[in-house]
Amino acid sequence: MAGNSKNRKGSTASATASDSSAAASSSRSRSNKTGAKTTAAVGKAAASSSSSSSSSSSSSSLLGGLMTHLQRASVILMLSSFVYRYFVGLGPALPATCKILRVGCPPPVNITGYSDYDYRLLRSVFTLGWTRGDELGSNFAAYVDGQLVADLRGGYADAQRKYPYNETTLQLVFSSSKAITAMALLHMSEAHGLDLAAPIARFWPEFAEGGKDNVTVEDLLQHRAGVPFLDADRVPAPEDVVDLDKLAGLIAGQKHAFGGERISAYHATTRGWFLNEIVRRAHPEGKSLREVMNEEIIPKLYPANPSPRHPPHTYDFHYGLSPSDFDAESPRIAPLVGYPFIQRLFLIVVPDAVLRYLGVDPLPPALYKSYMEPNSVSAKALLHSGPKFKNPTDWPKTYNQEAIWRGQGPSYGGLTNARTLARFAAFMLNNGTLDGSTLLRPETVTHGLETTKYEWDMVIERNTLFSRVGWGNFDFGDRLGGKWVGWFGAGGSAVLWNRDLNITVAYVMNFCHFNPLGDARSRRMMAALVDTVRRLRAERLAADEDAKDRLAKSPPLFRGRKEKPLFEVERDGDEVEEGEVEL
Repeated sequence: MAGNSKNRKGSTASATASDSSAAASSSRSRSNKTGAKTTAAVGKAAASSSSSSSSSSSSSSLLGGLMTHLQRASVILMLSSFVYRYFVGLGPALPATCKILRVGCPPPVNITGYSDYDYRLLRSVFTLGWTRGDELGSNFAAYVDGQLVADLRGGYADAQRKYPYNETTLQLVFSSSKAITAMALLHMSEAHGLDLAAPIARFWPEFAEGGKDNVTVEDLLQHRAGVPFLDADRVPAPEDVVDLDKLAGLIAGQKHAFGGERISAYHATTRGWFLNEIVRRAHPEGKSLREVMNEEIIPKLYPANPSPRHPPHTYDFHYGLSPSDFDAESPRIAPLVGYPFIQRLFLIVVPDAVLRYLGVDPLPPALYKSYMEPNSVSAKALLHSGPKFKNPTDWPKTYNQEAIWRGQGPSYGGLTNARTLARFAAFMLNNGTLDGSTLLRPETVTHGLETTKYEWDMVIERNTLFSRVGWGNFDFGDRLGGKWVGWFGAGGSAVLWNRDLNITVAYVMNFCHFNPLGDARSRRMMAALVDTVRRLRAERLAADEDAKDRLAKSPPLFRGRKEKPLFEVERDGDEVEEGEVEL
């Protein structure tokens, strides 16, 4: 029993040990499983954390990249906005700080002068030049049916904007001078017998040198004289232009550029110098164009019966200021101002198609060619035939000097205002007579207006139609009134007349653009004038038609029956018929 008891105890102990071992094993197994699960959980958590970290890093990278692109886009947009505002959105006459930062902008401009009430639109359109940044100082004048309807001016006479552009301001108008010089030559033919069809050598024998013996005065007026440029050793300095004898000696022997052939090649500066010497030799008293203008022509511009619209000393046109007048008159001259260098470069670099798309006038082909091809005919005529400047490309500032204002340059150096130019044009439009005054006889004006032929011009590189005395004939389309006669000046000045509408316009300015045949400023004014004239005439026509219609519908007065006269008048016993009054 005892053994059985031991056995049972052993058995029990063994079972207990076995159970303990099993329990321990089970515990270890559970512990291992739990550890495995824990490890798996930790692994998953770590993996999840790694994935989350990776996702977060990726999102941050994407966000950072997006922000970088947005920043770049913002910078590009900002720069584009600055570029657009500087080069396109606002005109070149405004300071750069004003256009980009809206800082240092000039004050509002005061428009002065006269405008008829019916033509008040012109004043509104005139102000756009400053609103858009195209203007510094300018003057516009217009005649309609022989009456002055506008003489507007505004802005400043200097780049620093200290002095107003007013009724006393004189402006150098470049080639608009040529239109008036043509009128002066017609005056010479009428008053002093200058034969415009005669060879120049008849009056100036030295001119025959270099194959120019058959060149006529009309050839020179029409830019077909073969002297569009001068050889380098013949180009006068600004000081040489003051001494007319020295100037004549320099240019007389210039060789014909085309072997005597009659070819259109715009004589930008030379035309006036040659014409002035012809006038000096043909005039019975040896007067120059300056003296002829001041003493014989300007007095004829004034009306026979002056009115408030035509006060004394209103009309000015000077081929340079005379020595006796220079000190008193030179402060009236508004110096010329041009594009900043960066904007010039913009016009040269940017393709023409892009400029037109942006609404910017590209450089004229002839001017572009002059800059790019210095040996071309265009460059020789436009840039290198004088006056001889140290830096001819620094245009127009090169003309802001005393020697230019003293010298006689009838092709480029006229000092005047829009009111005077418009009145000259009004005389041409009215066959030489206006307000009881006669400038030229009708047949003289008619002869001057006769056109030649369309011909390609080798200098300005466009087809041209000149009259006998060199006035240009243009067709600007219906919006601008169709056909005009006259000429333009470099920088934007203009003097034109329109026979179909019976109107004249003139525009002068001190801020120079590059378009050779007017620019947006003069075109805006022309369009406004044409629109106003057409509207007023349509309204008057409608009013006349309405009045006729009302009269036709009204009952006839005293029709078909004899009425008793209101009174009878007798004089010296003579009976006067009923209803008549003798005065």
